[in-house]
Amino acid sequence: MRRRSHPEPIGRVLSTWVKEVEAPGRSRGQMVWKVFSAFEKLGPPMTSHAEPSQFRGGVLHLIVDDSTWLTELGFLKTEILGRINGSLGREVVKELRMRHGVLRKRPDPRAQTKRPKPVLAETEDREVQSWAETIEDPELRERFIAAARWSLSNRKREP
Repeated sequence: MRRRSHPEPIGRVLSTWVKEVEAPGRSRGQMVWKVFSAFEKLGPPMTSHAEPSQFRGGVLHLIVDDSTWLTELGFLKTEILGRINGSLGREVVKELRMRHGVLRKRPDPRAQTKRPKPVLAETEDREVQSWAETIEDPELRERFIAAARWSLSNRKREP
């Protein structure tokens, strides 16, 4: 691979990367997230006691935190499949497999506090804006700006 003699604008790099991720051959990862999101839309109490761990070959694997809930969700398997597939608009999940296990600790979204907005010098903020100018997608541009501001505001400054 030949090294470039000049840096590539970050906007071009990110735009190219996003297009590659969204390419048709890469849709498997997107489908996993869609299926996981569809399960999360079921809401409590199901999502309080179960979480998706894997989706492969039309089979959604769930981890359930309590044996009583494992039994209860077994009875509701058909309804869960129907609601998930209904949320996705077509039959994507063909089977549901559940096992007893420990759920990951997820923070309660209501308990989260907002991070303070990073404070940058005016020159640094202009620099971040200039880096982001080449990013075409507005949402991606805003996320990049937020990440760059956070990164610059949290770096160790020399005295």
